Amino acid sequence: MRVSRLGSKPQPIILWTCWIAPVLAFLSAIALMFANPATAATFAHKQLEREAANYETYLKRFKPKSQKVRLPVLLKQADGLLATDARSAASVYAAAVALKTQSTAAWLGLAKSLLGFDAKTYSNSERYNVPVNASSAAYRAYQRAGDAKSKAEALDVLSDALVRRSFWRPAIEALKESVALAGSPARQSKLAALKAEHGFRMTNYVTESDTAE
Repeated sequence: MRVSRLGSKPQPIILWTCWIAPVLAFLSAIALMFANPATAATFAHKQLEREAANYETYLKRFKPKSQKVRLPVLLKQADGLLATDARSAASVYAAAVALKTQSTAAWLGLAKSLLGFDAKTYSNSERYNVPVNASSAAYRAYQRAGDAKSKAEALDVLSDALVRRSFWRPAIEALKESVALAGSPARQSKLAALKAEHGFRMTNYVTESDTAE
């Protein structure tokens, strides 16, 4: 019986394995990219992206100093505050975002809490900043979401924030995509009402329909 020595000619089976493994890995990566096209982010808006980038940079200052703080603890605390104290919830969600900027739950919670502020308590700057920050947080939640249901929820919240800003066209487009990703009777009714009330605008004295496909 022959014993292979170091430096001897590789056997064909070894060469085949070395060649096929990278090919299989590449094909698997391609398959993952196209396995669920519904999760790909297709709603995009340049102004919203700029605002979201600025807001994300601003939120870095709220990162907890302690290394012991954990994201699940922050999210649980913020979720418990959301229904009764939106401002306190927003502060905790901001810390959660700063701790882990890839967290969809943190971004979405932040957007919801900002929209939960009582407009009567706004300071002068908050009348502008709060809706803008809410749309920025919802936009990031949409971008970071990994499944169609989460993206649809984020787009629904984004549409609400854009309505606060009277950004009718992007509000309609965001809600349309939300319905396409995960439609529900409530969202479809809200979209129909939004189109009916704000689906037309005047541009250079010519009526332009925002509801046109």
